Amino acid sequence: MICTIVHLKGRINNRQTCIYSANRVNWGSVKFCPMIKLLTVPMWFIGSIVTILLSLWTYTFISASTVLPESKILGASSDSAIRSTLAYAAIPQAVSELKTEIKSSDARPLIINNYLAKYQSPMTGMGEFVVSKAEELGGRLPIDPTYLAFLTIAVGQNESNLGKKMPPNCFNAWGYGIHSAGTLCFQSWEEGITRFMTGVAENYITKRGLDTPEEMMTMYTPRSPNGAWAKGVKQFMEDLSEAGQ
Repeated sequence: MICTIVHLKGRINNRQTCIYSANRVNWGSVKFCPMIKLLTVPMWFIGSIVTILLSLWTYTFISASTVLPESKILGASSDSAIRSTLAYAAIPQAVSELKTEIKSSDARPLIINNYLAKYQSPMTGMGEFVVSKAEELGGRLPIDPTYLAFLTIAVGQNESNLGKKMPPNCFNAWGYGIHSAGTLCFQSWEEGITRFMTGVAENYITKRGLDTPEEMMTMYTPRSPNGAWAKGVKQFMEDLSEAGQ
């Protein structure tokens, strides 16, 4: 049984009329009502808009819920070591070599000079000479030049506040050779640095194996109370090392 609005030829009160027919209809002879024809276009338009909006919402939902696996994303990797390698692979070799050179060599005079200037030492500006002399001694003796350079500055800080507390024009910031018989003085900072570094490198470190401040103290100043001399030297060396980081 099909319920359909059909158009029947005829006039009631001189007007065409649409009625419902509960009977099966021969579609070949059916003519739809004018009102139905008028509603067809708006209904089609509304249906089209609804279909488009539904399609857009479906596409957005699918796109938002789709996530590529991490390993499929360009440049992504679960291996942090690989990421680090790729991150630094683009650094020019020349830049890497320059940074290494500055850290291992060129930075040391600057670190020392900045440290001397910070404490207003009369030795300010001698950083290059200290490092050069340490390299020279390290070239012929089994001594780390950087350790020897920093040790020289640290002992000078511990003994005379980097040359500010010493006999006038003595150029001996390390108390080196000073004893009851008199004070050992030098003609310049270059001579004082050379004499101290050479004496420590040859007589303390190489000859007797007194490498650490604690070991050096047993010969350099054995009467230091509670190891105060060694503790001070170690602290100043740590300050220099941290300044280079």
